[in-house]
Amino acid sequence: MKLIEDLKTINNLDDDQFAAFLTNINSNELLSFKGLSDFEAFCTLKNIKFDDAKTIVRVLNFVFDLVIQKRDVSTALIYFENTFIEPAKKDLDVLRAWTRIKDNINNLPSFYLFRKRYKLRNILPGLGEFNVICDARPIYDSAKTIIDYLFPMILKIKTDDDEDLICEIDEEDLSAIETEIAYAKLKLSNLRSTLKGNSQKGNPNG
Repeated sequence: MKLIEDLKTINNLDDDQFAAFLTNINSNELLSFKGLSDFEAFCTLKNIKFDDAKTIVRVLNFVFDLVIQKRDVSTALIYFENTFIEPAKKDLDVLRAWTRIKDNINNLPSFYLFRKRYKLRNILPGLGEFNVICDARPIYDSAKTIIDYLFPMILKIKTDDDEDLICEIDEEDLSAIETEIAYAKLKLSNLRSTLKGNSQKGNPNG
């Protein structure tokens, strides 16, 4: 099973490497380009193969997705153990790798929140690429003389599940988009302030 083979990759890291690895992923959100770049630099520094590191993150993502789904760490670990570890329990490498996860799963609170944020964000496809292409189209009169130009723009959006949206917009549309973005930023700022205030009111130490 691919998951079990991936799990055993954990054993490629010695104790010091694994401890440093856990500290890094608990403080570095890997969803951003910068986060992934910093993670790769960390792996080079600690002499950890980047492919191994990505494989271990994939395993941890799977485990933490179970925690999110089951809403309880112990329940998720029992389910994982019964479903995946029990059939492979004669393999000592599997047992060692699984023990290292179980012993450290409660030491990754920020990684858990990163993963939960990712799951909440990805209810709908995310933005993959975004660009606007500017064009110029001449307008001719009946004598075939250019008397004006149109300046349409082509808006191209690619989602992270490889769906494409392509539409034509004009300068008025562009202004409307700019206005809507500015309004969205204002709403987001107000929402954050309101929720932060409510959180502090509910915290006796806040």
